[in-house]
Amino acid sequence: MKIKVWGIGWMETHRRIVATTSKKIAAGLIGTSFYHFNEYASETGNKEEVELAMSKPGTVFERRDFSKQPWKEVNAEMDK
Repeated sequence: MKIKVWGIGWMETHRRIVATTSKKIAAGLIGTSFYHFNEYASETGNKEEVELAMSKPGTVFERRDFSKQPWKEVNAEMDK
């Protein structure tokens, strides 16, 4: 299966991205329900996001919206 990079706004102030083979897997890794992910996430075409997420498929990255701060790896399981 083809790996895609998915992105979603998180907690109204951050953005999370992850590279996976499906939306369902991405939702689980990011730490949200499939319904919420399906409604608010999308495949990203942002070059920076794609390069980062594809460098470590299955790893969730996060940073503040619209910032130039570095992306950080997050453990979405800690959010639950």
